Amino acid sequence: MRVAKFRRPGTEPLCREFAAFIARFARRTPSGAVALDHVLAVVPTAEAGRRLRIALVREFGALVPPRICSPRQFFAQSPGRG
Repeated sequence: MRVAKFRRPGTEPLCREFAAFIARFARRTPSGAVALDHVLAVVPTAEAGRRLRIALVREFGALVPPRICSPRQFFAQSPGRG
């Protein structure tokens, strides 16, 4: 799984830039939708995650979204933590 980090809480232009960055990892499903389910985006807040999802839908239309989590969720899932 590829990891892309979104470090600053964003405005719409920043979310669009990040959506364009994620586009480099996009794959197409047989139905023609963009698949990003193999991408993990770490965003600073739930609001940033919501903005990213909106930017991705505006950029691609139909898509399988990436996994989006906060740094806390990311580190809680890290191997070796118990």
